[in-house]
Amino acid sequence: MTRRHLSKSLKEVHGGLRDWVSQRPEWLQPPLFGALFIYAFVLWRGGIIILPLAFLGWVFGPASDRAFLGSLLLAALVYAPAAGFLGGLLFAGVRPLLKRLGAFGRYLEFIFGAWVYCVVLVFVIVPILKPADKVALASPAGWVISGIMAIVYGLAIGVTANDDKAKAQSSDANESAAPGT
Repeated sequence: MTRRHLSKSLKEVHGGLRDWVSQRPEWLQPPLFGALFIYAFVLWRGGIIILPLAFLGWVFGPASDRAFLGSLLLAALVYAPAAGFLGGLLFAGVRPLLKRLGAFGRYLEFIFGAWVYCVVLVFVIVPILKPADKVALASPAGWVISGIMAIVYGLAIGVTANDDKAKAQSSDANESAAPGT
């Protein structure tokens, strides 16, 4: 089971989650997709090994390690998926405004959704895991960093989503064109 899980690409994990989310109410799909996408990303490779070890270290380890391991678990299992959920809400919120911009607007939706996650990453998660790198909310550097990260992540997610959509449309067209079906 673990070998099969570790042999899956992020795209395969993403596809399975997308299928599950598509069966939920339409208003809930973007936030669920955002949270589950973050869970998939965390668990895709190292999380399936590192998080159980971190949990065991948190429960049975020395008190000096518990604070860091507890923060790691909280960041990976609560803060990051919550940021994905909020990013999904923003994604759904800007969709009516950006729909008229076509493909460019679609990429902007993904950038806005990723931006929420990146803001939480820069201002909440990184300071928990490495207090020396704490950035104040008033700091323009933190906002610029989160914006650049959002552009990179948003475009990557947008390209993946558009590839998946094109493949789905292509397979639907092939199925409808097949004789005798």
